Amino acid sequence: MICGQVPQEVAGRTDDRAEFDRLVADIWQAGRPNVSTGSLASVLEALGIAPDFRCTAPAELKFVHRTDGDRQIYWIRNFSDDAVTAQIALRDADGPLTVWDPETGEKRQGVLDGNALTLEANQALFVVSDRNAAPEPAFKAPRRGGTVAMDDSWQVSFDGVEAPGDMVFDRLASLTEFMPRNVKYFSGTTTYRNTFTLKAGETADGLEVDLGAVGQMADIRINGEHVAFLWKAPYKVRWQGTLKPGVNTLEVKVVNTWPNRLIGDAQPGAEQHTYTTMPFYRADAPLTPAGLIGPVRMTLLYFRPAGSR
Repeated sequence: MICGQVPQEVAGRTDDRAEFDRLVADIWQAGRPNVSTGSLASVLEALGIAPDFRCTAPAELKFVHRTDGDRQIYWIRNFSDDAVTAQIALRDADGPLTVWDPETGEKRQGVLDGNALTLEANQALFVVSDRNAAPEPAFKAPRRGGTVAMDDSWQVSFDGVEAPGDMVFDRLASLTEFMPRNVKYFSGTTTYRNTFTLKAGETADGLEVDLGAVGQMADIRINGEHVAFLWKAPYKVRWQGTLKPGVNTLEVKVVNTWPNRLIGDAQPGAEQHTYTTMPFYRADAPLTPAGLIGPVRMTLLYFRPAGSR
């Protein structure tokens, strides 16, 4: 099968123009059924060859398809900054579909309800089809309870070059919005601590933690127990752990990169804390959002059926 536009010119000066014209007439102008000047998509459709991957989504999705024995493995990526729910069709899928999350290691079967796949902002997932795989229990999302908002009274400490002393933030914002120079241009680790209270008789099997915006990486701990490292949006994690009756503690360590410190050192009259072989950042360069920007929201989760112990 040949698909392409009719060639117009010979490729080089020594080519035989008469032979070129003869070949063009014989291949493209002789009514051969296996030669087409239409689109490749229309030619493949006429041959009954469906696309390997099709999706209907409000944003662009990319995919890579690999075969491993009886398994068909599709890597699907959302390149937008918004969550996307896409209707997908996988030509070679033969068997139960399982979604693998490469960040958490979770393997979930039965989440492609009506061939709909939901991806968070900039998220990538594996969708695996294995005709010989034994069916697994369908994934059951935990029940969601009340939401805790944590907007103020953050205890904040700093570890890095020209680190400020301990502070209390009455609101969350990028460090670049604060007036003190050693906060505005800070680069290093900023630790945020806050508390939340479970009311009398209130229980939960865990939390969904949503940090909102972060600049740039976060390490989360609840009651001293490590929860997760988050390095890209969305800065969300589901945690199944023990919450105490009464007061519980949330700690978030946020690490940002060097540009803000370099820009601060470039300010007129500023004390130099860094050294570079070239002035990569000038004094008027835009600052990079830094620290825990929020808003921070936590939702109580229940992994067990209602009424179970």
